[in-house]
Amino acid sequence: MENHRFDLNQIRENFNLVDTLSRLGFEPLRKSGGELFYLSMLRDNDSSPSFCVNEKAGLWYDHGIGKGGTVIDFAVHFWPNLTFKEAVEELIKVSGNS
Repeated sequence: MENHRFDLNQIRENFNLVDTLSRLGFEPLRKSGGELFYLSMLRDNDSSPSFCVNEKAGLWYDHGIGKGGTVIDFAVHFWPNLTFKEAVEELIKVSGNS
């Protein structure tokens, strides 16, 4: 990919985490209030939905690993073998935002 400069604040504000998860093939198994629960895609053998997304805040938390954050933090955890820059580039590609 070309040498891009990223506006991380713009990515945090404008990239929809739920849409990104859907584009990656993940759908919520249940909804409670404003939170969606998924089987964790960040670890193997998750038997109950423990990956939670707060739709309004655009934040996630994986109860199994005790970590969470923004859509950018998700990208870094989802693609652990990529550099930060590469993970953000992949996020942009997957999210359809360029």
